[in-house]
Amino acid sequence: MFIFVVAISRLVVLLLALSAILVAGRFCHDRYLGAGRRLARGLFAAVGVVGVAALTPFLLASAALIRGTAASYSYDWATADHYYWLHEQFGGHKTDVVMDLWAAAQINRGHFADAYALLLSRSRDREGLVMSANRLALVAMCEYYLGRFSDANLTFQALSARGAGFLPDYFLGRLAERDGSIVRALLHYRRSFAQVPHFYPTVYQLVRLDVATGDRSAALADLERYLAATRLKEPTEIASWRAALVAGVLCLPEKEFRVIVH
Repeated sequence: MFIFVVAISRLVVLLLALSAILVAGRFCHDRYLGAGRRLARGLFAAVGVVGVAALTPFLLASAALIRGTAASYSYDWATADHYYWLHEQFGGHKTDVVMDLWAAAQINRGHFADAYALLLSRSRDREGLVMSANRLALVAMCEYYLGRFSDANLTFQALSARGAGFLPDYFLGRLAERDGSIVRALLHYRRSFAQVPHFYPTVYQLVRLDVATGDRSAALADLERYLAATRLKEPTEIASWRAALVAGVLCLPEKEFRVIVH
């Protein structure tokens, strides 16, 4: 849907610009028609050539934006990153949505420093800008994966206070574990799990800590809820977890997931 909106918005601008070129060309043609038909036609053609030349960067930027957006929605992050860059090089208008999509593509490629710089540059460009929850979440993820854990904690806390979805609590759980607070980590994982029970990284961390704290019944209940939320046949991995839980031998290793954002 967003791709369609982008394409239509660029088409409207293009049609208006072409109409203006035609009007300007016709005006010059009629204005100098008395001086000779050849001169009038030459002026009309010249206005058209100059107008189309002036439109070329807009056309290239629009094509790059549409291609980049399509790549984002196809999960082709490298292509999306490249075409968003081209959009900027051609002088394309950098809206908040476009910049967030570009930053998300860079995050999904693992280019956290580039994404972080991009997000903060947009904030500096607009004095007094209050970041949207989506932009703030992207910033927080960059901080986390760049190892700026103190900054990430503050940013995710601000997001959690806004009620900005399940991701802040997931990452706050990860940060609590880094601080050695298993109780606080479990609290955040459960908050995240309550909002989106089909998010695999959350259920993995939750079951892992359930087992580590000796609460096998909670681990089984969490698995059951995850399976109900996914509405899929029981994956082989989850089936093995269940069997190991029943046997009392399940031991999941600590694992860092790289979360994909859209």
